[in-house]
Amino acid sequence: MKQSSRELIRGLRHEAGKVAVMARRTWILIVAATFLHGVLAGLTVDRSLVGLAAWHEIGVVAWANYSRSADLGNGLVLYPGLAISGALLSLGAAKFRILCTEDDADTRDLIVLLLNSHNCEVVTSASSHDSLYLARTQHFDLYLLDNWLPGSSGVALCKKLRRFDSKTPILFYSGAAYDHDKKDAEESGAQGYVTKPADGDELVSEVLRLISASRLSRN
Repeated sequence: MKQSSRELIRGLRHEAGKVAVMARRTWILIVAATFLHGVLAGLTVDRSLVGLAAWHEIGVVAWANYSRSADLGNGLVLYPGLAISGALLSLGAAKFRILCTEDDADTRDLIVLLLNSHNCEVVTSASSHDSLYLARTQHFDLYLLDNWLPGSSGVALCKKLRRFDSKTPILFYSGAAYDHDKKDAEESGAQGYVTKPADGDELVSEVLRLISASRLSRN
């Protein structure tokens, strides 16, 4: 009887070891398949590399959302196992800090709600003066600017930010949609421009893209 018990325990341990090996192999295959799908769907290797950097920084769930919004593949739909694992990993992931300068309260609330759901911490300001103070005294991963501000403009604020911070990416989110508005923003030091009203996925995708590209350039 003792011998049979020992054999049973030995057999169970053996089977448990096989399951563990299969689980590790499955995890590797899921990650590899997700990345490969991104390359094939996006047709550009650099966009997939940006996605991979986002995966490292903010967890698999946020990366899967980014992947979907950037047309790299429906990560949450195609690989639910990866998303479930990512939910656990992302709990301990550091949040991206965004400084949003927007004078319209409803728009501010919408931006906060949208970006908070994608592992971002959003600090808001309604004026250029307050934003400059916050930018000088705190660390942020991205500045999000409206182009129409009371007593000033997003372009003017962008130029002032660039006087003491040349590295943090700046993204305009504005209703000013003319080509000269976008050109002025770019010349003032911005890296991106999203026109209101824009799809929420487009804004999130651009925010994550700029932050990931900025971190890649620093490594």
